[in-house]
Amino acid sequence: MLVAIAPFYDLDFCRQAEAKDLKMGTWDISVLHDSLGRLGTDSWNAGYKKYLDKWTC
Repeated sequence: MLVAIAPFYDLDFCRQAEAKDLKMGTWDISVLHDSLGRLGTDSWNAGYKKYLDKWTC
């Protein structure tokens, strides 16, 4: 099972899939992501640290 770290769920999910030799691809869709984001907030920084801790050799 793939469990991702928020807010880096997309990067984490893809790296987990790649580590399991799963094929990935894209699909042409139109999406509007209506969010100001959380860049630089405490929760973003905590998620970034978890992501780096998990994927940094």
